[in-house]
Amino acid sequence: MKTYEFTLTFSLERVDEDPGIYEKALWDYGCDDASIGLGRKGSIALMFDRKAKSAQDAVGNTISNVIQSIPGATLIEVEPELVDLTNSASCDSD
Repeated sequence: MKTYEFTLTFSLERVDEDPGIYEKALWDYGCDDASIGLGRKGSIALMFDRKAKSAQDAVGNTISNVIQSIPGATLIEVEPELVDLTNSASCDSD
């Protein structure tokens, strides 16, 4: 497996809430490999070093983990652009 480095930025449903409250939930849902950035109000940036078989697996599974741990979170950016998320079935939150 290869290690993929990427950052996911999510908008938060509750703009006035401190995004630091999600730290434990992120850990519980498998995001213990994240560095958390809280600099912009209403959003949270998560920097990952994630081992996976492919970039699509790494990013897709991580997005699912974050959406499960932060109710109402919406993905707004992936850096660097490792995969075409429009074709990634593993990115669905359903």
